[in-house]
Amino acid sequence: MGFFQKIKETFVGKSTKQNEKYVAGLDKSSASFSSKINALAARYREINDEYFDELENILIMSDVGVNMVMKIVDEIRKYVLKISRILMRLMILSLIRCLSSMPMIHI
Repeated sequence: MGFFQKIKETFVGKSTKQNEKYVAGLDKSSASFSSKINALAARYREINDEYFDELENILIMSDVGVNMVMKIVDEIRKYVLKISRILMRLMILSLIRCLSSMPMIHI
């Protein structure tokens, strides 16, 4: 390594080649993580405990950290519960609307 290259690395940081190596590694990790999440979504038609177990494993294997994984999964569980309650209310309202628009049959 030349004198000026050493000075440049002192002020700028690691060599460009080494930075490119890190970026390539991060790109590969990102692509792998994305493909695992997409595969998870494709395998499950509904979100259940098995889905969350597999999601936890994907996150842990991606070095997210156990505490962060638990926070992420808890937040997603809360969100799914909230959405399912909203959908249930919409289904009930739709049913009521359909029933109220039906003509009454008198016997």
